[in-house]
Amino acid sequence: RAAPVLVGKKMVFRALDDGILLEDCPADPHGIASPPLSAPVVDAAEASAILVPAIAYDRLGHRLGSGGGCYARLLASVAADADAPLVIGLCRRAQLVDELPVAPFDVPVPWICVGGELFQAVGAPFNRKPL
Repeated sequence: RAAPVLVGKKMVFRALDDGILLEDCPADPHGIASPPLSAPVVDAAEASAILVPAIAYDRLGHRLGSGGGCYARLLASVAADADAPLVIGLCRRAQLVDELPVAPFDVPVPWICVGGELFQAVGAPFNRKPL
């Protein structure tokens, strides 16, 4: 288990000890609960799954983030890997929209969990199936 930590403009994943909930971790300078900087770094490509939050998703798996590009870079790096982790976008029903603007560097997520329901996005470049 690991959670993202922003280090400047780069996202790294740091391990969460067993029994520790992310909500119990201290907030980083952005107000986001994060594992301590002393926690070991975990390679995202070695994860079995990555959960990707967003401001909004469309049914094609395109995501609207907060503009920092951290998740866009992460998705681009794991999409090129044949053994990519399972990637699931997370949003509430009100955050699922018909269409979003897409930049050339955007990589859609293959799966989206909306209000507890999982569905496959259309046209995502990597489509590892959930267990």
